[in-house]
Amino acid sequence: MNQPPLQIDPFDQPQSHSAQWLEAIPEGDPQQVRELSPAILGTYQVIDGHSELAGCTLDPRPFLRLSLAADADADAAAVCHRWFGCDGQPVEASLFERLHLSHIVSCDPRLRRNDAPMVRQWIETSLASLQDSSALLEQHDPFGSNSSPELLAATITWCRWAEGTVAFRFRNGASARTSFEGWAADFVNGNQRPEPFACEESGAAGYKVMALDDQTVTVPQAVARCEVTGQTTLAVRLVGCAVTGKKVLPEQLVACPITHRKVLPDVLQTCRWCDRQVLPEQWSDAICADCRDGSPIAADDSVLKELLAKHPQWKSFHRWKGWRDADSAVLFASRLRGEIAIVWDCAEHRIRKLAKRGRFRREWQIID
Repeated sequence: MNQPPLQIDPFDQPQSHSAQWLEAIPEGDPQQVRELSPAILGTYQVIDGHSELAGCTLDPRPFLRLSLAADADADAAAVCHRWFGCDGQPVEASLFERLHLSHIVSCDPRLRRNDAPMVRQWIETSLASLQDSSALLEQHDPFGSNSSPELLAATITWCRWAEGTVAFRFRNGASARTSFEGWAADFVNGNQRPEPFACEESGAAGYKVMALDDQTVTVPQAVARCEVTGQTTLAVRLVGCAVTGKKVLPEQLVACPITHRKVLPDVLQTCRWCDRQVLPEQWSDAICADCRDGSPIAADDSVLKELLAKHPQWKSFHRWKGWRDADSAVLFASRLRGEIAIVWDCAEHRIRKLAKRGRFRREWQIID
């Protein structure tokens, strides 16, 4: 390949061959952060804010080009270049093309004299790998199968590896960051994009970035509206009403005290005995399933014992049943002449509601 003259590094020549050590960079390889910045920042669209580089390094990483010639006995002079990574293995053709290694120009030397042993070892390792025909970039070997190629020169070519952080800043004071890394040439030439911003809470990712009112930084596809308040929030924060299916903020739901399913308050029905709001499926004739069915209450139940201690006139009732929780207890009992229903306040230790009905009457009479 044709290329401009390369600067010769002033190292002592290695004992094993007469090749010169040269240093170069690919044409167009970004050498300054300002050359890379548009390719990185231009990838993101920041809603009601802006992006900026919060840190970026362009680390020069070396590749080795060996320039080889055929034996003097060959019919025609041939020169071919072979490229190797730091491990002495051939550079893949796709990377060779992306980094524009076919067009290199001389650069100021970066190697120091004490780097010489390392470079010599690198050259020897790369030459050894030439024994494998797969080390050649081209499928055709211009030296011929019986040739012994001569090393003419070794060129250390420096390509920039970019690492950095993009900061997103919003007018409401929110901020977030994301990192990137890769070959600078890949970013500038459009072969690679920085990673999309990933919303930590939702896991969604994208190149359009926004901030919610609570300063959560996310991407539009992770956002939804509460179907009750209209508030914009992360979709993962919304929960569904067990009856209507509406997606709402958790604080918009209440739990049915019987099923514990969470629903919107306006779908619940109020029990006329305990005044609790329950699901329609747990409500019939204005009475919830707990008050309607109840469970047998043992004679040594603490609430029943306290109730009868304060109101001994009800000791003649039997077959006590009902339910209780931390706040209230509902008790039903009967005797020959009728039934009694009591709502007991467990916190204040008093009767909250009292009703009676006769043996042959359907309707309850609320007692003041």
